[in-house]
Amino acid sequence: MRWFVAFAAICTAIQSVPTSACTLCGGDPRGRRTLREDLVEADAVVVGELGPARLLNEDGEGHTDLVVQSVLKGRFLEPGRHFQIERYLPTSDRADRRGIFLFRRNRERWELMGIRNFRSEAALAYVDELTRLVNKGLRPTTEFFVRQLDHPDADVSSDAFLEVARSADSEVAAAARSIAPQRLRRLLLDPATPADRRGLIAFLLACAREPSDLQLIQRMLRDVPADHPGTRRGLLAAYIVLQPKEGWEHTLQTLADPRTGFLERHAAFDVLLFMKNWQPEAYRPNILLGMRAAIVSGDLADLAVEELRRWKWWDLTEVILEAYHWPTHDSPIVRRAILRYAVGCPVAAAAKFVENVRKDDPELVKEITEALRDEINHR
Repeated sequence: MRWFVAFAAICTAIQSVPTSACTLCGGDPRGRRTLREDLVEADAVVVGELGPARLLNEDGEGHTDLVVQSVLKGRFLEPGRHFQIERYLPTSDRADRRGIFLFRRNRERWELMGIRNFRSEAALAYVDELTRLVNKGLRPTTEFFVRQLDHPDADVSSDAFLEVARSADSEVAAAARSIAPQRLRRLLLDPATPADRRGLIAFLLACAREPSDLQLIQRMLRDVPADHPGTRRGLLAAYIVLQPKEGWEHTLQTLADPRTGFLERHAAFDVLLFMKNWQPEAYRPNILLGMRAAIVSGDLADLAVEELRRWKWWDLTEVILEAYHWPTHDSPIVRRAILRYAVGCPVAAAAKFVENVRKDDPELVKEITEALRDEINHR
């Protein structure tokens, strides 16, 4: 992706960490910034073209001319005026000269915050729409970004995917019908589509509920590599949407089969989280079956127990408390997760369990009780 590649070193914005993110999207959305975030932080945003660059010394200091073509945000120079950037920014070709320039006001000076290059007028239209919304104090909807996933400009589609990846699961599901299935089908079958987007696209396609897509989803699920968990998550969710009974059977069998690799089982576990975030009551029985399988597995037990505690789903209290004494679950991380669950659980058996652990290790119970109290106070 060319945006923020040539000029990454000049970007000083703080990385933001979303509190919730799309479970079906691959990659890590926290490590990259979106154009919308940059537009919000900038005091001025202009479309312009770089001119001659002058190197002043061996330390890389210099000046670069900028011709302002249009002002998208803030009070800046009028179109057609020249502005001198206090940086040496040589360009190799004309395509690298034009872009979106973001500035921060520092007393009487405009300081360059970052540059976003673009390759097409279609990309500029996307920027115009985002800027219009930002200037009004509005945040674009997930539906808006879903509709850009197949944008012909790769920079736009990448930025749109990053925005979707930072959306809550319920928002992603609600936006599923905002893009035509034939567009999603083309994306899913296009070998150039990045792997971290395929799972999301498969789920969005399945939400159109066209029976003919079932074979495509099943075939891709058979062929997906184990090291593409994001794709597998989306395909499993798509399978459930298109054929609920068989899709759930496949997902639960994956979780329960000890011969299945950890990455595949972890992907199936993440599908439980997505379904809970999307339709918790409709899918509750199957989610609980999957959580039970994850608890029994051992290597997913701490994750399952912690999620159930956060959800305040106390249905599996009996098996969770039993697991504390299983040799297969004899690890500090699993036992601490179980004790955290028991401390917060209103079931009488959990209170009795905590008292028994306190007799053997009062400091551990005290530590976990205080940690949970702090967690509640900081919400």
